[in-house]
Amino acid sequence: MVYGSLCNLFHFNPVCNPILDENNPLRVFHIKADDMKIWLIIINNFIHDLFTGFWISTILVIYLLEKKVPFVPGISAEALKDVMKVFFGLGIFSLLIIITTGIFRSINYKFTNSKTFGPVKKKILIAKHILLGLIFLGGTYLAYSYTFN
Repeated sequence: MVYGSLCNLFHFNPVCNPILDENNPLRVFHIKADDMKIWLIIINNFIHDLFTGFWISTILVIYLLEKKVPFVPGISAEALKDVMKVFFGLGIFSLLIIITTGIFRSINYKFTNSKTFGPVKKKILIAKHILLGLIFLGGTYLAYSYTFN
């Protein structure tokens, strides 16, 4: 009954329709295709937001390391540059995940779209993504210039 409990916990009662498999002695619940699509969208959106935060963290670490390089005794600047290169690579990996999950997010946008606020929400989302795209380009350029110069 864990599946039913999760549905109740997350208030997906209209969406969660578990089917009890009578042929299975363990009585495992199966998820209908519509339910699976909703859960995949939720997981995709979570990963998208998680890696956005992760990218921001990598840029912050690179920035802080760049500012600390002259002040850290006993650690060579080259060693810190190597650490910065690792974080730059993680930042690029994060961007790839963000773009990939963003594509899936935009494909399934109509699935979760409200007809009342849809047009306004779409314009705001476009403006937000233009702004965030510029931030991603600027932050990645800053990280690149700190790491490889």
